[in-house]
Amino acid sequence: MTTIGTFFKDGDGYRGIVSTATVQGCAKIIPNTEEPGAYLLTISERVCGHARADADGLAVTIDAALSPAGGWARLIARDGYFVLLA
Repeated sequence: MTTIGTFFKDGDGYRGIVSTATVQGCAKIIPNTEEPGAYLLTISERVCGHARADADGLAVTIDAALSPAGGWARLIARDGYFVLLA
């Protein structure tokens, strides 16, 4: 898997940067107020995906055009920060 983003915990969500061949920008993973337990992924203030917590971190679905893995990614904790792998 390739690292496509780096994030830091920010309140109930995460804030960071996403960089792929097709998109670069500031990103947030924020709780989805309409669906408990779910998150929204925004890149440059545009909703680009969704996420759900599981045993390994957050399973993220990204608009397929933005992800080298065809729309799947995983947010995983590292030492003091998080990486988004696709």
